[in-house]
Amino acid sequence: MSAIGFPFAATFSVPTAVGYVALPGVLIFTLVAACSVACFLRCPVRPLILKIIAFALTVNAIFWFLYCTGYYWLHLAHHA
Repeated sequence: MSAIGFPFAATFSVPTAVGYVALPGVLIFTLVAACSVACFLRCPVRPLILKIIAFALTVNAIFWFLYCTGYYWLHLAHHA
Protein backbone atom coordinates (compact mmCIF):
# COMPACT_ATOMS: atom_id res chain seq x y z
CA MET A 1 0.00 0.00 0.00
CA SER A 2 2.76 2.45 0.85
CA ALA A 3 4.58 1.84 -2.46
CA ILE A 4 1.43 2.90 -4.31
CA GLY A 5 0.09 5.54 -1.92
CA PHE A 6 3.22 7.58 -1.17
CA PRO A 7 4.13 8.66 -4.73
CA PHE A 8 0.49 9.43 -5.53
CA ALA A 9 -0.05 11.44 -2.34
CA ALA A 10 3.17 13.36 -2.85
CA THR A 11 1.85 14.74 -6.15
CA PHE A 12 -0.51 16.92 -4.10
CA SER A 13 2.45 18.87 -2.71
CA VAL A 14 2.12 22.65 -2.95
CA PRO A 15 5.44 24.42 -3.58
CA THR A 16 5.32 27.51 -1.38
CA ALA A 17 7.90 29.03 0.94
CA VAL A 18 6.84 26.48 3.53
CA GLY A 19 5.69 23.59 1.37
CA TYR A 20 2.73 21.49 2.41
CA VAL A 21 0.62 18.68 1.04
CA ALA A 22 -2.96 19.56 0.04
CA LEU A 23 -5.98 17.84 1.61
CA PRO A 24 -6.29 14.94 -0.87
CA GLY A 25 -2.66 14.03 -0.19
CA VAL A 26 -3.21 14.24 3.56
CA LEU A 27 -6.19 11.90 3.25
CA ILE A 28 -4.16 9.42 1.20
CA PHE A 29 -1.32 9.52 3.74
CA THR A 30 -3.92 8.91 6.47
CA LEU A 31 -5.25 5.88 4.62
CA VAL A 32 -1.75 4.51 4.03
CA ALA A 33 -0.83 4.95 7.71
CA ALA A 34 -4.04 3.24 8.85
CA CYS A 35 -3.45 0.31 6.49
CA SER A 36 0.17 0.01 7.65
CA VAL A 37 -0.85 -0.11 11.30
CA ALA A 38 -3.49 -2.74 10.51
CA CYS A 39 -0.94 -4.85 8.62
CA PHE A 40 1.54 -4.55 11.49
CA LEU A 41 -1.05 -5.64 14.03
CA ARG A 42 -2.23 -8.55 11.86
CA CYS A 43 1.30 -9.75 11.02
CA PRO A 44 2.26 -12.90 12.96
CA VAL A 45 5.14 -12.72 15.42
CA ARG A 46 6.97 -15.61 13.79
CA PRO A 47 9.02 -15.26 11.59
CA LEU A 48 10.42 -12.19 13.27
CA ILE A 49 11.85 -10.62 10.11
CA LEU A 50 8.35 -10.06 8.70
CA LYS A 51 7.27 -8.30 11.89
CA ILE A 52 10.37 -6.07 11.74
CA ILE A 53 9.67 -5.17 8.09
CA ALA A 54 6.03 -4.40 8.90
CA PHE A 55 7.17 -2.26 11.85
CA ALA A 56 9.62 -0.29 9.68
CA LEU A 57 6.93 0.40 7.08
CA THR A 58 4.49 1.41 9.81
CA VAL A 59 6.95 3.87 11.38
CA ASN A 60 7.62 5.40 7.96
CA ALA A 61 3.90 5.73 7.19
CA ILE A 62 3.10 7.26 10.58
CA PHE A 63 5.97 9.74 10.23
CA TRP A 64 4.72 10.98 6.85
CA PHE A 65 1.14 11.09 8.09
CA LEU A 66 2.12 13.28 11.05
CA TYR A 67 4.48 15.43 8.95
CA CYS A 68 1.92 16.16 6.23
CA THR A 69 -0.97 16.63 8.64
CA GLY A 70 1.06 19.01 10.79
CA TYR A 71 2.16 21.20 7.89
CA TYR A 72 -1.33 21.18 6.39
CA TRP A 73 -2.78 22.28 9.73
CA LEU A 74 -0.14 25.02 10.06
CA HIS A 75 -0.98 26.24 6.56
CA LEU A 76 -4.69 26.39 7.39
CA ALA A 77 -4.11 28.09 10.73
CA HIS A 78 -1.76 30.80 9.47
CA HIS A 79 -2.36 31.31 5.75
CA ALA A 80 -5.99 30.51 5.03
